[in-house]
Amino acid sequence: MLAENAAFNNAEVRKVPVNIPKGHISFHHCRTYHGSGYNLSDRPRRAISLHLQDRTNQWRPFELSSGDLVVYNNDVLVGKDENGNPDYNDADFCPVLWEDPR
Repeated sequence: MLAENAAFNNAEVRKVPVNIPKGHISFHHCRTYHGSGYNLSDRPRRAISLHLQDRTNQWRPFELSSGDLVVYNNDVLVGKDENGNPDYNDADFCPVLWEDPR
């Protein structure tokens, strides 16, 4: 699946293992392919994911060759804007964490 997705995006897959100790954090660009291997323990794997964006980020349609629009995971969580599109300014799911004091 990774190779197919990368090929679709004209990207190259270069696997680099990153061992993250328990309780630590990883930051990466949103276009970085990432994932984890199988959970081999008898305990559930827990994770928190934060997606940061600037205030000007907004939904834009992207059509696949099939004619379908791409749906990003967060598109179904946020509210809708006045045009019925995903609203990335939805304060419940996209709160402002920092404002430039200028």
